[in-house]
Amino acid sequence: IITEKSASDVEKNWFVPILKASEEERTVFGIVLEPNVTDLHKDTYDEDAVIKAAHHFMENMQNIGKNHTQIINGDVKILESYCAPVDMNLETPSGKVKIKKNTWLMKVRIIAEDIWQQVKKGEITGFSIGALAQVTDLKE
Repeated sequence: IITEKSASDVEKNWFVPILKASEEERTVFGIVLEPNVTDLHKDTYDEDAVIKAAHHFMENMQNIGKNHTQIINGDVKILESYCAPVDMNLETPSGKVKIKKNTWLMKVRIIAEDIWQQVKKGEITGFSIGALAQVTDLKE
């Protein structure tokens, strides 16, 4: 039984490591958001929330940022953005990675030389979403 409900807006950040990088193509590929996995803020997103976030991004945003402070659309281009249609295994340089159905995946091409060098040096290591979310606390 819900007896009290309160909501507040908070900034959300979620980081996921790069799964694959291609030197020849200057591309990186990885998970953006995975369903039913607890993030650093101890929040968990169900499949519907992940799908809605992925679709909202493609319909309304399509901005690539760096460190949540600057938009770098001219330096990095989105090549693919989709939710996995089925559970699958992905071969990576460090072995197989299990990808859950409805995990949001993205592949980008790095145009800017300085950003590509940061990827190669391990200074840029993954994707991160930054979002304004409404969090609701429910108490019984």
